[in-house]
Amino acid sequence: MDPELIFTADAEAHGTDRRALASSCRSGQLIRLRRGVYMQADEWQSLSPWDQQRLRIRAAVEQGHGQRILIQQSAAVMWGLPVIGNSAEVLLLANPPLHGQRRGGLHWVERQLLEPVTVVEEVPLTSRPQTVLDMAAYLPFEHAVPSMDHVLRPDPVLGLPPLGKDHLRETAENLPSQVKRLRALQVIDFADARSESAGESYSRAVIHTPFPSARAPATIQYLGRPLPGRLLLA
Repeated sequence: MDPELIFTADAEAHGTDRRALASSCRSGQLIRLRRGVYMQADEWQSLSPWDQQRLRIRAAVEQGHGQRILIQQSAAVMWGLPVIGNSAEVLLLANPPLHGQRRGGLHWVERQLLEPVTVVEEVPLTSRPQTVLDMAAYLPFEHAVPSMDHVLRPDPVLGLPPLGKDHLRETAENLPSQVKRLRALQVIDFADARSESAGESYSRAVIHTPFPSARAPATIQYLGRPLPGRLLLA
C-alpha cells in the first residue's frame, strides 16, 4: 500500500488549515510533493526514487478536478516499465483546447487513443500496448527499446502476461501518421524478449543507432531503483 497523501482541501475540511500544513513542512514532519499535496516525511524518505516518482505522479492525478489520464513516460512509471531519465513533468492526455498546455508541472499532450483507457492503482492511464507504442512513436529510438523489450516478457511483479509483436504491430497501425507508424514498427521489430535487463536493452539500442540522442550519462529508472543504468557514452 502507498503511504497516505495529504491534500490541503481534505485537511481544511477536517479542521487543519494551510498554515498548519506549511508549518509541519518547515519543521520536517511533512514533505510537499506538489502545491497542495503533502505526506509524512519519514514515509517519503523510506521510499526508493522510483516509488517517490510514482507518488508524485499519483498526487498530480488525484489532485485534479475531472479525469486526468496519464500517457507515455508517466503511464510507463505506473506500469512498472523502464524509463530513461526522470522527467519533472507529468504527461497527461489532452482534450481540446488543452493541447500543449503546461501548468504546475503538468503537461497536456494530444495523443490518439489506440485502445480504451485503463486503470492501475485507481489511476487512469493509457493501456500497456499504447504506452509502449507512444514511446516508440514519439521518443528517441534508444529511449523506447527498454520498455518494448520489457513488455515482450511476462511481468512477475504485476502478474501481467507478455504482449505479442503481432498485436503491437496491429495496434500501431492506428497511430496518426505514417511516420509515427514506421517509428513504432522499427522499435517493435528490433525489440527482443531475451534482453535480461533494461540496461542491456538500452545499450543494444544505442549501439544500433548511428547518432544516439543521449550522449550525456543516462539514468534508467525501473521498478523502484536506478538500474545498472548509468551508462557513459563516448
